[in-house]
Amino acid sequence: MIIAGRIADVYARRTVLYIGMIIFGLSSLFAGLTTNMLFLILCRALQSISCTILYTATGAIASNTFLVTQREKAMGILFGVNALDFAVGPVLAGFIVGMLNWRWVFF
Repeated sequence: MIIAGRIADVYARRTVLYIGMIIFGLSSLFAGLTTNMLFLILCRALQSISCTILYTATGAIASNTFLVTQREKAMGILFGVNALDFAVGPVLAGFIVGMLNWRWVFF
């Protein structure tokens, strides 16, 4: 996360955020389409790297966007929603896998 945060500081944060979104989207698509276990592992590794970029870039953008008086509330909401995703995601994925197929989790 430190490296991703530094990259977002050196380069434009919005650009780094968009690059992270593109990498995450493409790696998710390829993970769902793959038939090779090694390629699936590679796609999951790319997902984790891009998720790190997304997590740090959104925090940096929110930190710089809001005034000091509003920053605490904005960061709390941002990271609260992120934590909610961690709680709801596995449950939703379980329903998707149960109804469809494991590949649909990536789509």
